[in-house]
Amino acid sequence: MIRSIIGSMAVRHILAAIAFFGAAAAAEIESQFMPADSAHFLYTGRVAKEGSQVRWEWPGVKVGVGLNCPPAGVKLLVHIDVPTWRPSPLVPLSPSQERSRYTVLVNGTEVASINTDFGTSAYSISLPAAASGERFIEIFKKVERMSIVVSTMWLDPVRPQPATIFNGITIPEACSPVPPPQRPTRRLEFIGDSITCGFGNLAYTLADKAMCNVENKWPAFENFGLSFANLCAEAFKAEHHTQCISGIGVTRNAATLEQTTPYNFSHYVHRTLSSLPDPEWNYTSWTPDLAIVNLGTNDYDLKRGPRFEFFEQHYTSFLVDYVSKYNGRLPALLVTCGPMVSHLVLPHYCPTAKKVASNVAAKFPSLKVKYADLHLDSLGGCDLHPDAPGHQLLHQSICPHISDLTNWDNPLESFSLLV
Repeated sequence: MIRSIIGSMAVRHILAAIAFFGAAAAAEIESQFMPADSAHFLYTGRVAKEGSQVRWEWPGVKVGVGLNCPPAGVKLLVHIDVPTWRPSPLVPLSPSQERSRYTVLVNGTEVASINTDFGTSAYSISLPAAASGERFIEIFKKVERMSIVVSTMWLDPVRPQPATIFNGITIPEACSPVPPPQRPTRRLEFIGDSITCGFGNLAYTLADKAMCNVENKWPAFENFGLSFANLCAEAFKAEHHTQCISGIGVTRNAATLEQTTPYNFSHYVHRTLSSLPDPEWNYTSWTPDLAIVNLGTNDYDLKRGPRFEFFEQHYTSFLVDYVSKYNGRLPALLVTCGPMVSHLVLPHYCPTAKKVASNVAAKFPSLKVKYADLHLDSLGGCDLHPDAPGHQLLHQSICPHISDLTNWDNPLESFSLLV
């Protein structure tokens, strides 16, 4: 008999487990359902907890759990509900189901992936055999919310849309949860657009670049795990929160004909979930050692954009508002610009972004503020975005600035000494 640890709430998860483990084996292989509110789960990133469920949307969010299982391979069920919404009247052919992609890691090594789909709420995972019975399993969201990108680029009124729901996992009875490892003591926060999200960083061939902008196709060409943001966090062994949306701007979003866009990043930055205005993020719950911001490229795409003075005013207000949310607890801020400016022949707004950094520093004398230009010799990804090797180079150029603002040893210098 399959036993649930939370009773009647887990009926549908029990049925999924029967289908997964096999009804014939049910008498021999028992399983247990761990709901999302289990104390054994370790969450990273902005998530909203509601009863036994957890909702998330931003790329880079993850949930981890420690399990003590037999050394042989282990099968798990991951329970994720895919959100649906009413298609926008402005984009009538837009799909009404959100599809996402996840990486499954065991002790930091990728072992499997999950591609969610409408109508499926349980995803089977086979974990490899391990020499030790204990292993730490993480489920990592590696793409952003597709419908938000469509909304921002098509001037949609951005009606609230339901978020992805994580319900928990089903594990074999032979496994038992163990306390997760301690959280990293270092913390980084990233705020940005498609560059930060890693949009198109897996588009290498001409065929890739023909498909990477097609709705429901482009998530296959985006991997936040290979973005400079995630690479920097991994290099410094830091926990990170990332809020990024492809096509987003400070004053104006991408591919729009207006000089300003009402639903720019100021509309989203304080959200716990990118698709919903509530709940607003509680800034007292988590404070980074350093915030890294890269915005402005979309404000000046198509060779259009606001006057530099207007951009400076609004970008300064945006960052002042963001920093103020921490009420003096945020110690450092890195404002970056690039790397797409020199390749797109856009109005060169980077000097203005540098002025913005100076304005923020003047507003908050105790805040360490630094500005950095980002450059790449080539952009091999989708729509002149950095590809995965490009993100490696960006991460290498940003790490020294992180080290300077936090006094953490630069891991790249340590690596070069070893080799």
